[in-house]
Amino acid sequence: MFQNFALIASVSGFLLHPAPAVAGTKDLESAIFQVIPFRGEPYVPIETRKEYVAALRSYWQNFDSRVPRLSPSETQWINDEIGAQGERLIRALNSKEYALFSLDRDIGDCLKSLVRLEKAFAEPSQNQTEMFHWLGVVQCYSDLDSMMDYLRRAGLSNGKFDGPFYAAGASLTMDTLLDKLIPSAMADTMGWTISAD
Repeated sequence: MFQNFALIASVSGFLLHPAPAVAGTKDLESAIFQVIPFRGEPYVPIETRKEYVAALRSYWQNFDSRVPRLSPSETQWINDEIGAQGERLIRALNSKEYALFSLDRDIGDCLKSLVRLEKAFAEPSQNQTEMFHWLGVVQCYSDLDSMMDYLRRAGLSNGKFDGPFYAAGASLTMDTLLDKLIPSAMADTMGWTISAD
């Protein structure tokens, strides 16, 4: 009897103390803003840019991990239908499968751009390519409206920027990319100085 009570107590204790939650996109987006606050110096040194890439990569990996993948047969169906015309093409473009197909492609492109940045940082001979790879990351944020719509069509989100795939600060991230990171990478490449004036 005592053993049964001990077992019930240990199981109850486990149920009352759930495992710590994995950080969601809201927490990870907040971490991005901790690296480069919205206001601050216009020039961002390379070490901070590296930290920013790591924070962005964590965010997009979390985003990616929660999007289901199509089966090979679903992928084949999408490829066949996209090559068709008329109603078949329209039906495919409006399908949940196409939304998942597009999310996989678009998020994959974001992650590839971030990996390319990491490689550019790791190889000094590639430093001059940094600014071009940042443009790939800009594409992630300029297409975010479409991604939110795909998430809604796939039944993964309500399609809002403050939903399960949190991106409420996307415009601030875009400003940081365009106003600070790309100019800083360009300044380093060209030997320029950036000041607040």
